[in-house]
Amino acid sequence: MCKRDFSFLHQLFSSDSTASTENAQDESKAQEYRTEPPHHPDRDWIGPVDKRSNLRQIRFAQPQDETVGERKHREMREEIYEWNHAFWAKHNQNFIEAKERFVKEALGTKGVGLLDEDGAKRVLSADEMAKFYREFLQDNRHTLKLYNREWYRRNTALLWPACKIAIQRLFRR
Repeated sequence: MCKRDFSFLHQLFSSDSTASTENAQDESKAQEYRTEPPHHPDRDWIGPVDKRSNLRQIRFAQPQDETVGERKHREMREEIYEWNHAFWAKHNQNFIEAKERFVKEALGTKGVGLLDEDGAKRVLSADEMAKFYREFLQDNRHTLKLYNREWYRRNTALLWPACKIAIQRLFRR
């Protein structure tokens, strides 16, 4: 999860000079990280979409004062992210391959090639593609159902450790 920094709101509604000093420090830190996040970020960094899985890349926060419980929780989150990424990368690859086969078969049935006279790629109509999407979802229904069940199981397993960490942080202050 992304932590949001709302210190700018404090600066807008406060005449406190320490807020402007803190904001200047935050700004210089932001300048430092614009091109590449730090090796051990203090906040989660959300990156661009991965081309294979279509999920955003995440570099999870690793605070310097990370406790054993926080480390285990972060590692659980990283493991879930990697599992999720692997599932969707494989699923999307299967989708692309099945779609290519379907288009080739459909165009072959029509008696035309993949390219038209001008060399442009032929496409199927939305109604023709709807048949493919329906069949693909139906063929993968069981796999997606198992994925959803496992996704919920793994993510609910994160709740208790997250609650313990929140309570520990509350008393650490």
